[in-house]
Amino acid sequence: MACLVIKEFLRLDYRSTHISLMEWSDLRRIIRLTKVPHFTTLCAAARRLLGKAKADATLDAVLDHCRQAKILAKCSK
Repeated sequence: MACLVIKEFLRLDYRSTHISLMEWSDLRRIIRLTKVPHFTTLCAAARRLLGKAKADATLDAVLDHCRQAKILAKCSK
């Protein structure tokens, strides 16, 4: 997920993200990345992790957890 965040933050395509991660050893160390994923792996991960239905479900789960912990007030969905 960190690689995809970096891709979006730097506004890179998948190939450029792969190349940047290969060249940026300090960043790899900070995010504890021992092996740089191939650009096609990044693309597949984005499709799998960032699909709208999955993202909505994840957000709903986080919001429910926050409501149960009384971090957020209840509101209509």
